[in-house]
Amino acid sequence: MIRFFALCTSAALLVGCGAPGGAKDPPPKPPAAGVILLNLRSGAFVRQATVGDDPLAVSLAPDGKTAYVVDNDLGDVFALQLPSLRQTWRTHVGGAPGPVLVAGDHLYVSEYDAGLAAELDRRTGRLLGTQPVGPHPGELVFWQGKVTAANGAGFGLAVASGSLWTWGRLPAQPGLHPFWLQAGQGSELLVTEEGQPEDTAAGAVLSLDTATGAATTLATPRDPDQAVRSGSDVFVAAHGDRDVLVLRGGKALTWARGAEVVALAADPQLNLLVVVTDANE
Repeated sequence: MIRFFALCTSAALLVGCGAPGGAKDPPPKPPAAGVILLNLRSGAFVRQATVGDDPLAVSLAPDGKTAYVVDNDLGDVFALQLPSLRQTWRTHVGGAPGPVLVAGDHLYVSEYDAGLAAELDRRTGRLLGTQPVGPHPGELVFWQGKVTAANGAGFGLAVASGSLWTWGRLPAQPGLHPFWLQAGQGSELLVTEEGQPEDTAAGAVLSLDTATGAATTLATPRDPDQAVRSGSDVFVAAHGDRDVLVLRGGKALTWARGAEVVALAADPQLNLLVVVTDANE
């Protein structure tokens, strides 16, 4: 499970970027805290960079050319150009920030300790203000014209089939706790659930049909932090297994082996999978 509480921090910056790997070159060791770019179709290594100290969340600009990475420990948001991973801006928001929501020219970042959502200009990183969203916010969505957060024990939140979904609406899975929710295709809602102990016990990735309430278990990785769909593929941040789990055509593939993956974003426009790693989790 991702931590959302403030710690004593030491300054850590975006410190470098690996060169694209050649066809015969093995990929470099995954960064302890950073971003890896993979080919969205093949899983081939493209590039990586060390980013911050405790990066936990990522979202993409509408054109797929910028990744916004949130560092929980430092309290910072980084804007990284894709595919170069060059930093274009960095803004301190504080409050143990977590999930980020992109909406037009704005970013909204949940601040777990502060009970706020910070609003930024996504092009410049300028902090525009904050708004209260309730205690210990997790995922953010736009719902009925305003930014809405999952709160407290219910970290996951998503809008699917024109309805707001929280962990309390999900079918009970004995021994598992829902963590991340993501709208899929049509009426689908993807759900990741953690076991106990979270790092070693089998969790679950579910595909829930929000029209019928039927849930299908797609996989049972250890500590799945996030699942996202791109076309017919489902990508899972299998943190406990130290890899990206790819569910494709009835098969399970593993990419970025050895990487402590905590967050993902699929970028079909640039044919990239943006993978966030954090060994502090």
